Amino acid sequence: MKAGQGALAEYTVAEPATLVAKPSNITHAEAAAFPIAGLTAYVSLVNHGGLKHGDGKRIFVNGGSGGIGSWAVQVSCEQLSPDLVQYSAYDRLQKPLEPTW
Repeated sequence: MKAGQGALAEYTVAEPATLVAKPSNITHAEAAAFPIAGLTAYVSLVNHGGLKHGDGKRIFVNGGSGGIGSWAVQVSCEQLSPDLVQYSAYDRLQKPLEPTW
């Protein structure tokens, strides 16, 4: 596919090797949302960060509840061991935070 052809169209052209079938257990909207956030997280951690399965690396995902961050946590759990991935969640606090005003 040549640069500049765009994808904001009813039909577009793509190389067959770049396409995959949508899994039946997700919606079209979910399938459309994955490529940006999911692939950004995967490429950042695996391709650029060198994260490999079982290599013992430690990573810190700042903002793990956002679009890319949530995928980064999932990629980390897949590449590392889920036991090694630590996270912080509001429901794990001993006492809920009270406003200071």
